[in-house]
Amino acid sequence: MKSKKWLFRSGIVLLAFIVLIALFYAEEDWRGAREWARVEKELRAKGERLTLDELLPPPVPDEQNVAAAPIFKELFPDNKDARLLKLKLTPLPGKKMPSLATDNRDVDLTAWQEALTGVRNEKTAAQDILKYLSQYDSLTEELRVALDRPYAQWPFNKKDPYATQVPHVGVVLNTAKVLALSAGAEQKIGNSDKALHDLKLIFRLCDSACSNRTLIGHLVALVTDSIGLGMFQTGLFEHSWSDTQLAEVQTLLHNKTPLLTYQESFRIERASFNQYTRLPSEEQANLFSSIPDESNTKPQTNVISFPYLFLRLRPQGWTDFDRAFGNETIQKYYIAAIDPKNHRVFPSMIRAENHLVADSRRNLLLTACYRLYSTILILPALDGIVIRTSQYQTLLSEADIVCALERYRLKYHTLPDSLQALVPAYLDSVPHDIINGQPLIYKRVGEQDFILYSVGWNEKDDGGVVNKKHKDQGDWVWASKPELYHTVE
Repeated sequence: MKSKKWLFRSGIVLLAFIVLIALFYAEEDWRGAREWARVEKELRAKGERLTLDELLPPPVPDEQNVAAAPIFKELFPDNKDARLLKLKLTPLPGKKMPSLATDNRDVDLTAWQEALTGVRNEKTAAQDILKYLSQYDSLTEELRVALDRPYAQWPFNKKDPYATQVPHVGVVLNTAKVLALSAGAEQKIGNSDKALHDLKLIFRLCDSACSNRTLIGHLVALVTDSIGLGMFQTGLFEHSWSDTQLAEVQTLLHNKTPLLTYQESFRIERASFNQYTRLPSEEQANLFSSIPDESNTKPQTNVISFPYLFLRLRPQGWTDFDRAFGNETIQKYYIAAIDPKNHRVFPSMIRAENHLVADSRRNLLLTACYRLYSTILILPALDGIVIRTSQYQTLLSEADIVCALERYRLKYHTLPDSLQALVPAYLDSVPHDIINGQPLIYKRVGEQDFILYSVGWNEKDDGGVVNKKHKDQGDWVWASKPELYHTVE
């Protein structure tokens, strides 16, 4: 008799427990769905597109697609024998890879000559480098033909965006380095037309890399263009560009819109995040169960672990809360903090979000339940991306002004006292500092030299000092000579 009462009471307790769990799941699912509906409605009212189908362009014919050209198509799926993988600078055994002209210095062609050929002779450095690079002539020619196609749509996994393969990313960077070194060598022997041809190809390669407007494409484009502009700057150090060439470069610069592509990249990133959070919980959990642990470098697939069970059993409402937080955060602080139309960036909004995310991470329960995916997948490095984008947009504005200054110097054999003297002959208007909206700071040094800079991410005039270690400190500078740069580590 007692055993029957015990079983009855146990059954009642178990049933109550099950009902409580069901009520808990139902309540969390309802709250999460309501929160996501609120955020989605607000974003839609602002005209935001939140899915990949809304954002990705329609397919184009293969004959018009750069990515479908044989030289690029053979990269997929992750083909280790693709010819373009061989297009890179490879130092001889025991030789160090010299730097390209991306750190405000002239490229050291003699160092590159020694690294690539084992010979060190300043008089023949440029010729020896061009001879070494001639092995890639057929590949670069095929590349030029492929890049003449009007569109570039790289393969994209719309079902699981985080599984998208990007083998072309490394190829774009390596190819840009080859072309930049070629441009530097061509400049040294007085062939600035050929150098400009290489620079234009770098820019086109960059435009193709970010054409799908993915975040990784955007980042690759920033690095690729910076490589090209670094080599362009070496020609300015030596005054080897003509007025016609400088005007052509200005036209190329005006076609670049990194602030706009930054925004579009984050919209794609947000849509990818939304797509991921709509995957079945098992597929979401597999992302984390496949991460190697510290004692084993092999992915832990099909392993039942506590994190795996937690992700499988978490209420759908928690994922909805997560999606709402991620979408709202990107909108408020990484899309609204950029104004491409007026060429402005607002660091204070980004800093506010950094504090918000940092405070959120301190509450482990809140993060684990309601902000897990957004904290891990989309928020960690966003401030670094916006700083780099802002720095690059500043570099483009400075390059435009510097082209105008050099054209003015070529005509008048001196530099103007103010940038306003460049309007309208060489500039339609003087680009402003995207950080504070004020004029970029221009300081003439003698008759032939200058320092031009933005106040940088800290929004403070540091007197034209570059902080090489911390990109969020110091000024963003373009000087007419390497020795005019003042840096702190």
